[in-house]
Amino acid sequence: MVAELILVPHPTEASEGAKACARSVARALSGAGIKVREQISICSGRGDLQKAVAAALERSNIVLTLGGLDRESGGLTKTAIAQGLGLPLENHPDCYKAIQEYCRRTGEAFLPGDAALAQIPKGAQAFPSPVGKVPGIVISSVSQHIVMLPDVEREALALLREGILALISGAHPEVTVTRTLRTYGVSEDMVRRTLAELMSAQNPKISIEQEGSEVLVRVTGKGTSHQQAAATCTPALRRMVELLGDAAYGLDVESLQAAVVDKLRKKNLGLAVAESGSGGMLTRVLSETENGTDVLRYTVAVDTDRTKWEKLGVPYRLLKKHGGCSEQAAVFMANAARKKSQAEIGVALTVGQGYDRKNPLGLVYIAVCDQSSVYVKKLIVGEGHPEEQDLVLDAALSRALNMVRLFVDYLPDHYMGAIPLEEALDGRTVTDLPGQEDSLSGRTLPKVGFWRKLGRNFIIRKADRPGVKVKKAIFILALLVFLGSAGYVGKYYYDAWAARELASKLRDMYTYGEMGDYEIPKDFPKDYQKKFGALYAVNRDVVGFLSVPDTQMAYPVVQGPDNEYYLRKNFKQEYSEYGVPFLDYRVDVKKPSDNLVIYGHNMKDNQIFGELMNYNIYAKNVGKDAALAYFKAHPIIDFSTVYQDNSYAIFAIIITNAYENQGHVFDYHNFIDAASDADLLNYAYQLQIRSIIDTGVEIEPGDKLLTLSTCTYEFSDARFVVVARQLREGENPDDFGKDAQINPQPLMPDIWYQLYGGSPPTGLDARSSVVTSPTAAPPVDLLELFPDEPEEETTRPETPPEEEESEEESKPSSQPESSEPSQSEPPASSQPSQGSQPQAPALQTQQASEPLPTPQPLTQTQQQASQSSAAQQVSQSQAAASSQQSAPSTSSQQTKKTQSIEDKYANYVLDDGSAWKKSSQSVEDKYADYVLDDGSTWKKSTGENDIEYSGDELTVTVNGSRITGDALDLVSRAVQNEMGSSFHVEALKAQAVATYTYITYYNRNGSAPAVLLASKADTRVVNAVKEVLGEMILYKGKPALTTYYAISAGSTASSKDVWGGHYPYLVSVDSDVDTEVSGYKVTKAMSRSQVASLLERHIGVDPDDWDPEEWFEILTHVDGGYVGNVKICGRSTAANGARITGRYVRENLLGLRSACFEVEYDWNKDRFLFITYGYGHGVGMSQQGANQYAKDGWDYVDILTHYYPGTEVG
Repeated sequence: MVAELILVPHPTEASEGAKACARSVARALSGAGIKVREQISICSGRGDLQKAVAAALERSNIVLTLGGLDRESGGLTKTAIAQGLGLPLENHPDCYKAIQEYCRRTGEAFLPGDAALAQIPKGAQAFPSPVGKVPGIVISSVSQHIVMLPDVEREALALLREGILALISGAHPEVTVTRTLRTYGVSEDMVRRTLAELMSAQNPKISIEQEGSEVLVRVTGKGTSHQQAAATCTPALRRMVELLGDAAYGLDVESLQAAVVDKLRKKNLGLAVAESGSGGMLTRVLSETENGTDVLRYTVAVDTDRTKWEKLGVPYRLLKKHGGCSEQAAVFMANAARKKSQAEIGVALTVGQGYDRKNPLGLVYIAVCDQSSVYVKKLIVGEGHPEEQDLVLDAALSRALNMVRLFVDYLPDHYMGAIPLEEALDGRTVTDLPGQEDSLSGRTLPKVGFWRKLGRNFIIRKADRPGVKVKKAIFILALLVFLGSAGYVGKYYYDAWAARELASKLRDMYTYGEMGDYEIPKDFPKDYQKKFGALYAVNRDVVGFLSVPDTQMAYPVVQGPDNEYYLRKNFKQEYSEYGVPFLDYRVDVKKPSDNLVIYGHNMKDNQIFGELMNYNIYAKNVGKDAALAYFKAHPIIDFSTVYQDNSYAIFAIIITNAYENQGHVFDYHNFIDAASDADLLNYAYQLQIRSIIDTGVEIEPGDKLLTLSTCTYEFSDARFVVVARQLREGENPDDFGKDAQINPQPLMPDIWYQLYGGSPPTGLDARSSVVTSPTAAPPVDLLELFPDEPEEETTRPETPPEEEESEEESKPSSQPESSEPSQSEPPASSQPSQGSQPQAPALQTQQASEPLPTPQPLTQTQQQASQSSAAQQVSQSQAAASSQQSAPSTSSQQTKKTQSIEDKYANYVLDDGSAWKKSSQSVEDKYADYVLDDGSTWKKSTGENDIEYSGDELTVTVNGSRITGDALDLVSRAVQNEMGSSFHVEALKAQAVATYTYITYYNRNGSAPAVLLASKADTRVVNAVKEVLGEMILYKGKPALTTYYAISAGSTASSKDVWGGHYPYLVSVDSDVDTEVSGYKVTKAMSRSQVASLLERHIGVDPDDWDPEEWFEILTHVDGGYVGNVKICGRSTAANGARITGRYVRENLLGLRSACFEVEYDWNKDRFLFITYGYGHGVGMSQQGANQYAKDGWDYVDILTHYYPGTEVG
């Protein structure tokens, strides 16, 4: 029989996965004795598919299609074939039930389009899938079959085994059986030579193929029955096992890991795994293998020497002497993991990371042990290049699995390569013995005896022949000349070496600070982390330890009395051109400050902050592609302070100037603490428009920042700044950096455009609004040091120029929820939402942005022309910025007083950058055309405070304090905090009425609701509030409880479902406009271990007893699509007795954005994905929905009566 394959890709091109599926299906057909045509057709349209099937039926007995059956393709394959054969599609009940059962079993949602998957052509045979949603379909005639399968390899092969293969091969009178013997550790050529005596047989027929690091031997027997065909294979298989010996590891098994799991289960053995430098690869592969979790008793990843000591007790002296990637470490790790779990077998895999000479790239040690013996292997893979890491890991994985397999095969006897465990723990080594080291590269590591060889080859000896003596003398003379000529740079390289050695010692002191080899000083602060004890003994100024994972950048950080003290002092406070990274003296590391600013020298040998130049797309010998690749590999910075450990995701990378003679100064180093959420978000915006890499990272109110500052040399006194934000709870460092891209047109300093041409991007608010502290410091001078590049002398001002404050552009945010609202008194709004947070001004341009050119200095004529153009554009940008200045802060309780005009504006900054001051010219004339930062034109003061009052008072609670103030002031500042000024004016009015009503509702009941207030409100917000102040939302003539939040899930929620109290106007209503806004759908990723820890603490279950896909079971949904009741690991109540609902999961367990969510488990990354829809509790008015409806032409009354049905505005 002859079969022909047709691929039906979606949308147009077959993926590598589909092609791999086709190859596997072809092998399965061949194994069943069906000849497969080599040519595979690919069809993506209905007409093309019908023609291809018709043509294939002319020449083949079996036409098998792959793909085009799923929901995304619209069932193209079965629709086209049914139409071509004139067959209608019919619902198949068994398939429908199978799909529902699959969804119930896996927790995957049953979507509306899934019902169509159960439709098959009339008269066809359906085969429900045991591992997916898509069924297989077979249309048969007397001698031909049309088979339709999905193009997912796992699903297609499972369907063939379910009966399709038996059906289509049954038409042939001869039965074939194929058995597969897998081998490891021998080459394909060696297997062919070893089995040469069997290769000529025709029944059974033997074929050999390479599959990765393994060689597969397929034996195909034929007979009149399955039993007879299988019997013809048996003698050949027995002979093969005899000839191949230990190299043959499994018959008809899927993989080496499957064979290992099977052997452990058959002997009732448990396995403990310890890994270092492998990314947990061995654990992941075994746990993903069928029944793998049954044999895994304990797994641990110990990538650093510190974790090896903390988790497994590997002795510090052993690690210092031999390194973390050594035979001794591997033996200790394997045995410690085995003993911790009482497992019968322990295996350790440690892979060199290239950090030092003891851990070179490509070096691998593997140890397998039981209670009495250990088997160790040393492996050298590749040539030590970083790009070979995947090759190293693959080789290490397969070798480790094979060692476990051999060790288990020989039990209860000892494997011939094993030695007594006690001898190995006492220091006996075996990897230098013959057969214990494997090399996959021809490369060997340096051996002892180098100096002896050097002396024999280059020192003049009496036994040397005269010619040899002359050659050695010439060499020695040349060496002396070279050393003499190199003497003047010797000190530099010595300093570099000394700095590197000191850094290495300091890293060891930090890593092993708790391990007992260092004495902790008596005055060591009790609230410091103990691991800083050794560093503290050397320098009491230590405040933290900074590192970029997987790079050489790992240094302690100090804080001096000012920003000059540590410029030329190392950690030991000795003179050093390298210095030491130091924290800005104004930063409070204990509080901590909002922005931890750290300075360090840019050294050409990449020490200190020289490593940061790898992020610089304009740096010499780096380039855009390399810088972007480096960022994607290193998007995280770790900074552990003496108080706590933190990791940060890089948000922005900028190049800026330090002094105003080169243009406007972005005063980043004076941003220590944000004055408000708006201040933080505006600062983030200023960073974003300047960042040379679009990192994809976002900043929200409450985020903490880390800033690394050093010098760069694109122009004189340039600064290279890396800003990162602290990881939030539940964020996975592995999720960052993947989507980063080069920013084609970042905002650069004026000097940049003068030197390299181009012009600033238009449409940006380019003025910094950094709120500097009263102790604003000058920029820190961190010149790159190298002998042939002397420092430049520059005159610097004592303090940076004062900056204007830009108007807060957009700030939608919600009030925080109460900790536990009662049924009758829910909170006003939800947690601050990403979708409703302050948003930076839109990055809109008037013309298409052009990529920033690679720096190439201009001629003098070009510079002059560029200066003129740049000056005009910057002037226009500044003029635009000055028209958006914010009003000064006002307190909730203002008092009137008489002021002179000089006093009133003494602290104002005008839009020419100067402070207001008296002039001989009349004040009215001089500033007649200026726009002040309260948004008004200058006018003569009446001597009275210009703030307006409504005469109405409200009482609220702000930060725990009860405040009574003017209604216009309070409501305006509340609306400013909730929405900002960029929302549509009708949305602002709706928010004003809702806020006023909400506060009044509580005031009339004698209480003061908690609200969040902005420090000031923009004129646009105040004007909107004025128009509606005093209007309320009334239900039966009384103020309603008007809750609100950021974004709905497409419909609002009912107060009864969320808090239990029923309000006739707080019911579910449609708000589908929310589905169009940014932040509507957000996915939160959490590792399995993180989720497990939360479930153990809050639910009181051991999740490891359950399949991760069954941890969460959503039982019901309530109005609006929000999650109702939930089961977690079979439990419906939490450890404290609370019923587990969507609200409980959101607020008390996982901290999700919304109670409308889906749960998925990602096996590849061993993590949970929580897909949330909307942001906030969902009861009442959606702020983003209100804004969308306003844009559609609704007024504030329409909006309010929609979200609070049954009410009226009056």
